Amino acid sequence: MSSDALLVPDLLREIILRLPLALDQKFAVAQVSRFWRDIALGSPLFWSSFSGAASYPSISKLDCLRIPLVLERSGLSAPLQIHLVLPPNAGEWPGEILTALVPYASRIETLDVEFGLRLEFDASALLASNLSFPALRTLRLIGPEYALKPNLSLKAPRLRTLDIERICTINVDALLLPDLEVIRLSHVWTRLSIEILSHIFVQCPKARRVVLHGVESSPQNTDNNFQVFIYRPLAPALRELELGMETEDFVGVLKAGFSDRVLHKITVCTYNNEIDTLAPVLLSGCSPLVLFDFLDYTKIEVCDDHGRTRSMEYSNEDGWFGVQNVWEYFSVHYDLHKTVREMRIRFAYWEDYAEVFESYAPQLQDGITLAVEVVWVDESEDFSAPSSKIIIPGLSKVEFCTPAHTWEEMNIVLVERIGEVLALIELPTVRTAKVCVGNVKKLRTRKPEQDPVLAFHQLLSGTCWNICSHCDN
Repeated sequence: MSSDALLVPDLLREIILRLPLALDQKFAVAQVSRFWRDIALGSPLFWSSFSGAASYPSISKLDCLRIPLVLERSGLSAPLQIHLVLPPNAGEWPGEILTALVPYASRIETLDVEFGLRLEFDASALLASNLSFPALRTLRLIGPEYALKPNLSLKAPRLRTLDIERICTINVDALLLPDLEVIRLSHVWTRLSIEILSHIFVQCPKARRVVLHGVESSPQNTDNNFQVFIYRPLAPALRELELGMETEDFVGVLKAGFSDRVLHKITVCTYNNEIDTLAPVLLSGCSPLVLFDFLDYTKIEVCDDHGRTRSMEYSNEDGWFGVQNVWEYFSVHYDLHKTVREMRIRFAYWEDYAEVFESYAPQLQDGITLAVEVVWVDESEDFSAPSSKIIIPGLSKVEFCTPAHTWEEMNIVLVERIGEVLALIELPTVRTAKVCVGNVKKLRTRKPEQDPVLAFHQLLSGTCWNICSHCDN
């Protein structure tokens, strides 16, 4: 009896599905012991899902040479889940990877490919030869940032997720199928016309998430154009909508197409900060706002007490939203300061909040969470530390976070910075509040020889601040 036969088949399958997808790690697992070698050689499932980038920013040439062997070992019928990040400046060999997939097109269930900065090879054999992918359910293609873009022409009758960016689509209409559930199209058309948007809504009634991002809308849209949205029910399954278009066109789409519904999540990406124009249509039908997220000065996000999210983003990298104007607007028109339970802000804008809170301070008497993003670059000589204090009578918890997309070595929170922030918060004398850092492994001090966890405990000892339970374990 083989060693893998000692495992219950369902348990063995679950173990295999939880193994790393990276090709180099798969080969490493297969060499751990004879037991795992037998499993690898005897299980097509072991090889049917793989990723071409884990230890590296993109797939290595060694992994490229391994792919034909991996495909051969995947057997004859196992569905293939393929994730590839192709390297820049590598010449022709990344194209050989895609060509090697052509004979297996009928078994590919997930095809996820990110190209490098430039397209230096021919990708048409797999992507632009009108191949049939009868098993394909997820198609994600992120094209190169510069120069030529790959073409796309294929058939995928079972497609459920269509996510393409910077791709020269040839038959995109053929991919807008009735069973699509997730649609993300970015930089596919030169212009996003209202007719194209309406076509997607009508053609894909099961779509629950639609993202058309980073493209221009036609500047000639008039009130008559929006009549295409009178079709009902329009996108009946839709829960999330994200559009990159001019403010007036976005307003027209929401008024004509969704005035009778309240979607779960709406995001607009525009080139201006016309909050007074966008907010009334974005927040139509929403209940009191409980979350205010302004960690990024180019993006505002609010959430109501039913979990519905509304976001405004700047498409222009040179644009930004003003902290005081934003908080004051939402407080005056939507009573944000009276209902907010969670605020997510950057320490760099502390002085702005301190000033606007003098007129519109958060008013709930309990249960307020303040999340403060502290960035390592704030330690530079150019950074001027805030000095103004803020008063939040209902504050129950202060969380310290780092930017979501940051290098691992920069994903740190200085204990001294925690002390500086807490010193700027006034609590009622009878009140205590919790402090959370998420993971104590992120803690550092300005003195390398000092134990950061011990320093964190010493900082809060004997104060009105208590370490939250999961940070204390």
